[in-house]
Amino acid sequence: MKRRDFLFGTAGFVVGTVFVFGTAATMYQARKARRAAAASAGPRRVQGGMDDWVLTDADRSEIAARNAMSESQSLELLDNIDIPGAGDMRSERVANVDECIASCEGDDSCNAFTFARMSHPNAGKRHMCWIKSDRNPERLVSDVHYISGRRP
Repeated sequence: MKRRDFLFGTAGFVVGTVFVFGTAATMYQARKARRAAAASAGPRRVQGGMDDWVLTDADRSEIAARNAMSESQSLELLDNIDIPGAGDMRSERVANVDECIASCEGDDSCNAFTFARMSHPNAGKRHMCWIKSDRNPERLVSDVHYISGRRP
């Protein structure tokens, strides 16, 4: 090996090493500065609340339905239960389960109801409320797409 080749090889190694470590040090300093700036700015907050950008209308409807589960005074509410048949008197499209509960509570002949959630696979059944006359329905079917209620 000639002296010139050795010197150029060594110089190349030194320059490469300085470049790599210099770049790493610069990146470290930049990251450290960003962390310091974020810490001095305080905690990050989402404007308008998290549900404004994460939840869809269907999600909001589902949350309202779950919150309504504890609001009825005269009905025993059954989450994820369908009461098929049971003397269907009428059906109506409602905005949410609260309206379905109010419709049943306002009708003296209503002894049960079933509400179809927005998640129902049949688009024609979504947000439908079936008002029922049977006091003790025979069948209760487990189905995540429904909320039902009955008089105790």
